[in-house]
Amino acid sequence: MLAHVDDLPSGHDRYMAQLIDTLIVLGVGAAILATTLTVDNGVAASVSIVAAIVGGFFYEVVGLSVWGCTLGKRLRGMRVADLETGRNPGLAQATLRCLLAGFGLGSWYGIWINRTHRPFYDRLAGTIVVFR
Repeated sequence: MLAHVDDLPSGHDRYMAQLIDTLIVLGVGAAILATTLTVDNGVAASVSIVAAIVGGFFYEVVGLSVWGCTLGKRLRGMRVADLETGRNPGLAQATLRCLLAGFGLGSWYGIWINRTHRPFYDRLAGTIVVFR
């Protein structure tokens, strides 16, 4: 394992990082939606909602695979690592992690109920959140 279990980010640390990321994605999504609503076209609004969701997904996947973290994790001093190598997760691994987290597969209760604060999606993707 990369770090001793007592040196891993707490559930609170992880929750706060996710809250920051959620606010960033919602803010950008709201800005996109607001600009398309001025067009007064239901199709444009629907496309902008889909674009915001896809954009949020890419924000997470690219952030994790390239830098090992999103802005929220960076501000909280954390990064996501491959459990075996300690490196940033690869594109496929980051995508799997984000898809599983997005579908709520055991999502948040896992950060509170086990010592490593690894929810189900981290376990399936073979990732762990550590301090930078």
